[in-house]
Amino acid sequence: MSSSTTSTLLLPGHPTDSIHVHANGQCPVTGHKSHEYCPPQAGDLRSVCPALNTMANHGPRDGRHLTFGVLFRGLKECYGLTTPLASVLVTGSFVLIGRSPLRIPYLSDLSIFRAKTPTAPYPQAA
Repeated sequence: MSSSTTSTLLLPGHPTDSIHVHANGQCPVTGHKSHEYCPPQAGDLRSVCPALNTMANHGPRDGRHLTFGVLFRGLKECYGLTTPLASVLVTGSFVLIGRSPLRIPYLSDLSIFRAKTPTAPYPQAA
């Protein structure tokens, strides 16, 4: 297993790129601009929240310049949340990180403690 904090399993013969450019939200691995899975690459930002990371792997690829609308629509489309619940979650996230919903955060900012992604597995509860 690789020592990298981001591991990616690709099918044999799947193209790999040494540079991962997300031009206009397009995945360089698949070439699609829709919501196909595109693994995080070097330089991409991710949150400590698996739900947000999943959305980033299927949407705004690099985790930067997220607007209220991007997060709001993502929660509704990806997870089927209601409008009130998506509004509360996105507004609450911006407030918790000390930013106005009018400012644009990075995905890595959407953590109360701005914790780093863990590199070791979590201990199992007894």
